[in-house]
Amino acid sequence: MRGIGAGKTRLAAMLDNTERTRLNRQLLARTVAVIAGSGIPPRQCVVVSSCARALRIAGDAGISTLREPRPRRGLNAAVRHAMDTARRQGARRILILPADLPLLSRRVVGRLVIRRWDGRRLTLAPDRAGEGTNALLVARRGISDFLFGADSFSKHCALVTPEALSVCRIPELMLDIDTAADLGRARGVSNGL
Repeated sequence: MRGIGAGKTRLAAMLDNTERTRLNRQLLARTVAVIAGSGIPPRQCVVVSSCARALRIAGDAGISTLREPRPRRGLNAAVRHAMDTARRQGARRILILPADLPLLSRRVVGRLVIRRWDGRRLTLAPDRAGEGTNALLVARRGISDFLFGADSFSKHCALVTPEALSVCRIPELMLDIDTAADLGRARGVSNGL
């Protein structure tokens, strides 16, 4: 989570600072609630951020927290840090989710983590356009690099052989909030945004 007050700057033309802060808080609280209710033990869930408020929201819900190393090096470095920490703690597979998936549900998390796990090194869930990566399920020795940013889906796909890759197109994972149009779609289908 980039930060409660710092995230979603691309929505600045539509939302002022207070509204963006409220949106970020709602998205994180919703994501944490879904994960906490998904059946995954809270000690096995981690929110990574440099934002004290984001870490407090996660901690108050019983979710483990991990402070992003300083100096901040961006999303890919933060995800690598979390992955390295999880591997040291013995994780066999790691699910990476951004906090801006308004349709995320316990059913979707269960479907991705439990039913979709087929032993492949990498399972990816793309965004609506098929360009971004909205979820990754990574085997312990699946990948060690992350390529979030422009065209991340194809870049992540290229990290493993086709036999080691599974693509999971779950409609609820395809909507993320990056643009004003995304926020409009989310408000049309999700309560409370």
